[in-house]
Amino acid sequence: MKEMFDCDLLAFAPHPDDAEICCGGLLASMSAKGYQVGLVDMTLGECSSRGTVAIRQDEAKNASEILGLTFRINAELPDCGISADGSAILPDGESQIERIVRIIRRHRPQTVALPCQSTRHPDHRAASELLTRAIFLAGLRNFKSHCGEAHTALQTIYYQMRFAFRPSFIVDITAVAEQKMAAIRAHKTQFGLDGNNSELPATLASSALSLSSVIARDSYYGMMIGCPSGEPYLVKNVLRLDDPCEYFKQCPGKGALFFPDELTG
Repeated sequence: MKEMFDCDLLAFAPHPDDAEICCGGLLASMSAKGYQVGLVDMTLGECSSRGTVAIRQDEAKNASEILGLTFRINAELPDCGISADGSAILPDGESQIERIVRIIRRHRPQTVALPCQSTRHPDHRAASELLTRAIFLAGLRNFKSHCGEAHTALQTIYYQMRFAFRPSFIVDITAVAEQKMAAIRAHKTQFGLDGNNSELPATLASSALSLSSVIARDSYYGMMIGCPSGEPYLVKNVLRLDDPCEYFKQCPGKGALFFPDELTG
């Protein structure tokens, strides 16, 4: 039987604002094309040094509207307590792996986007492992059948966080670059844009260079595909091309303005 998808793209973010920074261009671009695009914040960000849970939820809502998301939900896993293997038990008695599998099976995504495991924040690393595990297990009919009908996504893509990787592909986000930055700026407390900066501790995100570094990174990857702004993504399987001639006619490689030092790097 042919697999049915209720959601074209489902992105997972360890904390509110992670998706806007790392894959906000993809989310905005796919939404603009008419796809059903969902975002799951895994935690409420309750351990954040800046802002309250209530304020951060309002900021996330505003960012969602800017990106044009179909829906955005919160899995309410514990901030700074994401379990890599998903075995940790939540207050309602459900394990973290069950919670994520239930969400995947409920929304039945065609493509899932999640953070790459190479990153500095322990929650980001744990989230990547938990999500990779949950995406696989969600497709097993006899795994936690009480969490819904089994579902297997067609593709899993990993977005880059603080550590660079050699991308499998880069998405041209030029048309939505300003939209992405507006969504990031919606998280005012995190980026020091709330007018109350002197009373809040300085963080990596609130640095004066934080927003400009996002623009610089997107410009760097855009140069690799010959456009002003791009976002890098990694897949762990080989992508299939049935008609390379048609593909390269639509996406010519000669537009590249910058190349990695080594082709195998």
